[in-house]
Amino acid sequence: MKVQKVIQVKDPFSVPAILSFVHLCSQYASDVYMYKGTIAYNPKCVLGAVQVMILLKESDEVTLIAEGSDAEEALGHIEEFFLSSCSPPVLKES
Repeated sequence: MKVQKVIQVKDPFSVPAILSFVHLCSQYASDVYMYKGTIAYNPKCVLGAVQVMILLKESDEVTLIAEGSDAEEALGHIEEFFLSSCSPPVLKES
């Protein structure tokens, strides 16, 4: 299954928030990509996440795409992360 969402950034990201985001995305088997404009970033990779997230400003929009068996669940939790002003997310239980 492939799921796509456009999310608006509420607040700039701090380094701890970026690391929490990478950890959240890594909990899922689905491939997850974040697009800023036409460039895709891999939010499961710290370097990929940092590249895009340090450039994000309040009200910027990013497109998130997840593809795989748990794509809907993954994007649901990722959306919660963005909507909660990037506070620590509720992680998927192993």
